[in-house]
Amino acid sequence: MGMAATASASGSDALWWNPALISRGPREVGLQITQTLATQTGTDAGVALIYAVPRVGAVGLSVRYLTFGQSTSTDSLGNAEGTFFQQSTLVAATFAAPFGDRLAVGLSAKLLRIRFPCTGVCNPGALPPQTGALDLGAQYLLTSDSLVSLGLAV
Repeated sequence: MGMAATASASGSDALWWNPALISRGPREVGLQITQTLATQTGTDAGVALIYAVPRVGAVGLSVRYLTFGQSTSTDSLGNAEGTFFQQSTLVAATFAAPFGDRLAVGLSAKLLRIRFPCTGVCNPGALPPQTGALDLGAQYLLTSDSLVSLGLAV
């Protein structure tokens, strides 16, 4: 189905796929804890809050925390010197509004911070790296019964 979630995700999942999709949704508090092949020894957890007002719009706040587990730090000869792991925290604020019965537009502002806590011989640096992003999304319902929808996320 490709990127079908860009046009049809609902609830707190919509915050990550297309910010416009929360504009017509219900009020919701979501908690998600996942374990994937990439995070077998780590954590992937998120919490989201969506407050929607019918025919006006919705605001959403979300936080996601991700680690990939502990790794061993070695020197150039392969001797263990300590341990480290990567922690990523992503915070997002979203606003979305419907325009008529078929068009919805949304915008998310995100902040990503990555940390590398360690033990033993290591140099984590003075400040953890961080970056921001803006996500813009739109949804258009082709039919009045909303069976067919188009989504765009940039």
